Amino acid sequence: MLILFIWSKILKTCKNMKNSSIENFFKPKTGQKRNIIENCNEPKTKKIKEQKHSFRTIFDNEKAQVFYYENFLDKKDADILFKELTNNIAWEQEKIVLFGNIVEPSRLTSSNGDVGLSYSYSGTKKISQGWNTALDIVRKQVEDVTGHKYNFALLNKYRDGSDSVGAHSDSEKDLNLEAGIASISLGAERDFLLHPKEKPTDAKKRKATKVILQSGSLLVMSGNCQKNYKHSVPKRPKILDSRINITFRSVNT
Repeated sequence: MLILFIWSKILKTCKNMKNSSIENFFKPKTGQKRNIIENCNEPKTKKIKEQKHSFRTIFDNEKAQVFYYENFLDKKDADILFKELTNNIAWEQEKIVLFGNIVEPSRLTSSNGDVGLSYSYSGTKKISQGWNTALDIVRKQVEDVTGHKYNFALLNKYRDGSDSVGAHSDSEKDLNLEAGIASISLGAERDFLLHPKEKPTDAKKRKATKVILQSGSLLVMSGNCQKNYKHSVPKRPKILDSRINITFRSVNT
């Protein structure tokens, strides 16, 4: 079980603690199994070891590799992290360029990452001021699972079911797509849809693939996923609670 102290206590004392001590809060107890994917970029060659995370393969072929870890964070840790990011992250209503028009997306965003690192998409540019302590700890846990390094995190806050994001691909030139995108969900469950860019002749295969993202879950999109698929989080008006999505990325430097 992943163990976290109350974040307020961590943030007050972390300056006087060694990084190794902070990291140990997340490390499994002796003898506990971990979830590791080896050779994740090579279709059909990854080695998945049986461990504590509930693992599911969504796609694993030449067009896309998408993996889902249902309980990457347990409920207690997911709830603590949700509160930490809600209260101690600077959220903003950004403006992006969509089909030549400047629009305000129906969600709030924030960015973390290595100091001074920039990431541009949809006519907007994000410059990181550093890592939130909690995010940095979780990032290292995600890196242990995927085998890749991430230097940037784009966060989205869906205030309720009326907030959403349309079908798109994260294929900006700033990104190292070989590392893929690792996405953690916190809070309300939301539908996540994967839409094939090329419409198959078989009508059944044209439908989007749906994954219900639970709080504490980790979704990894790798391989040629961004080239062959778009993804979206559609509106769900009946959902009243908020959701935070953390997307760890590798930005070219």
